[in-house]
Amino acid sequence: MEWLWLVLAVLFYGGAWLGLIYPIVPSGLMYILAALATAGYFGFSDVGIIFYFVHAVLIILLFLIDHLISILGIQRSGGSKYAVWGSLAGALIGPFIIPVFGLFVGLAVGAVAGELFAGTKEWQKIGKVGAASLIGFVVGVIVKSILLITGLLHVFFFL
Repeated sequence: MEWLWLVLAVLFYGGAWLGLIYPIVPSGLMYILAALATAGYFGFSDVGIIFYFVHAVLIILLFLIDHLISILGIQRSGGSKYAVWGSLAGALIGPFIIPVFGLFVGLAVGAVAGELFAGTKEWQKIGKVGAASLIGFVVGVIVKSILLITGLLHVFFFL
């Protein structure tokens, strides 16, 4: 039975990594399931309160970063709420249209489309908002990658 917990932990952890690139896969939820499967593998009562605390903090940060970094990037560049919604829609739709680069194209095109919908006529501002959505996404992926690696290192070195 222990091997099943280990297989589930690896699959869910892989799903969390996949969620960094494909926003349709919820990396925070996958990480929750990976942490629970890891606790199941080592024994729910044997991992200790520190394990649960560390991974709860990581999960909260994953959810916050998922939602805040791209939004803050767009808002700081002067983008409207329509650019935020357009970027989100582009991130979800883009990978299905262009499998490899669709996420990046979708983010930028969605943010630009949102700004155009908002009535912005300055192309320089529109381009800045599109670039900000990409930069916010890349920064979010980097930070979430660091969090996922931190969780994995915690499992390897402290359990």
